[in-house]
Amino acid sequence: MQSDTLRVTSVSPKELLAQLEEQGFKQLAVCGGSSIYQQFLEAGIVDELILTVEPALFGQGVNLFKKPLQKKLKLIESKQINNQGTLLCTYECKN
Repeated sequence: MQSDTLRVTSVSPKELLAQLEEQGFKQLAVCGGSSIYQQFLEAGIVDELILTVEPALFGQGVNLFKKPLQKKLKLIESKQINNQGTLLCTYECKN
């Protein structure tokens, strides 16, 4: 499946990035689940990671990744995005 804004593929993250760069794309937003996020982070091609923190506690929470991952992050910005205290945190990924 392919459109101007959506790509579905089975190629590796590095191959996908190379294809998109050849087509003139300058930015890529990765949307998926923990497996997709992990593949892109492990490939070392993620510049920024944006996390939303909700002010709620529930059970054991949801794992961001399914297997161990070591990555250094540097906080670039954090801002409250609503009146319930939700935070949007933007991190630089250090490779």
